[in-house]
Amino acid sequence: MHPKILTVDDSKTIRMLLARLFGKYQCEVFEAADGSEGLSVALREKPDLIVIDYNMPVMDGITMLRKLREEADFKKTEVIMLTGDAGTQILASVARLGVRDCVIKPFSEDELLAKALRVVKLEPRSIEKRQEKSTIQLLLENLHARYKDVGDGELASYIPELTKANPDHFGICLASVEGTMFQAGDCNVEFTIQSVSKALVYAHALTVHGRDRITQRIGIEPSGDAFNSINLDKLNRAFNPMVNAGAITATSFIAGASLEERRENLLKIFSKAAGRELKIDEDVYKSESVTGHRNRALAWLLTNFGQVDEATTLDTLELYYMQCSILVNARDLAIMGATLANTGTNPFTGESIFDMHCVQDTLSVMFTCGMYDYTGEWAFRVGIPAKSGVGGGIMGVVNRQLGIGIYSPRLDERGNSVRGILACSHLSEELGLHAFNFMNDGSAYLRSMMVGDS
Repeated sequence: MHPKILTVDDSKTIRMLLARLFGKYQCEVFEAADGSEGLSVALREKPDLIVIDYNMPVMDGITMLRKLREEADFKKTEVIMLTGDAGTQILASVARLGVRDCVIKPFSEDELLAKALRVVKLEPRSIEKRQEKSTIQLLLENLHARYKDVGDGELASYIPELTKANPDHFGICLASVEGTMFQAGDCNVEFTIQSVSKALVYAHALTVHGRDRITQRIGIEPSGDAFNSINLDKLNRAFNPMVNAGAITATSFIAGASLEERRENLLKIFSKAAGRELKIDEDVYKSESVTGHRNRALAWLLTNFGQVDEATTLDTLELYYMQCSILVNARDLAIMGATLANTGTNPFTGESIFDMHCVQDTLSVMFTCGMYDYTGEWAFRVGIPAKSGVGGGIMGVVNRQLGIGIYSPRLDERGNSVRGILACSHLSEELGLHAFNFMNDGSAYLRSMMVGDS
């Protein structure tokens, strides 16, 4: 039996943070938004540890704890009290109720975790915990076997280097926010990230510069046109960050005193999101740079309307080509997706990459604009935020649950991976991933399967 932990706080942000923190360990985490709800959950679940806020509007932490201590089963239950003040009166009142530890808000995750580990034994979840024939693993293997021989679609040819991909490669990978990995097929084969990169650069731009500044230069509406269309909205902005014009604008926000420094900063962002050091495919970069005349037209159009700084237009364009040429594999895409699903923190390294509010904005645009001209159909049939690229990759995000990474370079006429679309559609239907699916009540069904399989 794994330990049970109950977190009681009227702040949703704090509850999310605690769920993420304890989710790295083999334990069951329950949440409550006030003392009254917390009391009910505690009586039902009998947790081993309660992390409770001192001040809450409906029933405060002291009142809840006092009521719990009246019950025989809770005389010695371990409690950590969260408080905004370490005054003598507060410390004395919680000590009388058997509270050994208080944590002052705003608190350090390390401090809270250290105090939790003193009173309850928590075993870390391993980075990869897979039973040989677990439910999820078996599903992925069956999906891979079902679609690996699909021969529809063609390799991208407008970038000459992309025609060298092996059309038979096909990998499916899932990464959960608890740090669990499942995979089938060619998940370690590297390919260039291409347009999947747009989502991460946009999240970074929002994190560093804020929503107001970014939306002054990049819209958030679907364009209805091809991803490389030479077209701007009525405010002379790119329609959204998932078309090339918007992506080039977002890339212009990557800081650095020189192109080389900006390149290093770009790779740092992607490497942190993937949890390993990534590099650029120089041959693909050169191929894109030599043949990318349409993107040059877009860059100068954006410069004409003041959306890109004229002094750095050419460098920004080269950086955009480098961005699209970063080498990743299906595992990387799954971990990047899990980072977005985990409110911007990489669940495998614990490093915070993107601001959680900026992740919300990014996922919103991915949902409405992420799959080229197939986005409406995707939202209807699959129903999760996602971004595809002409390198054959698809990165999907099930919010607060998992990231999906798929690689198969055979593309349909819209530029999306044929096998990737089939696999994602099947996964969504089988696991109830669609945002509006009746099963997707916090995806409890999926979470129970992921925890059970780990």
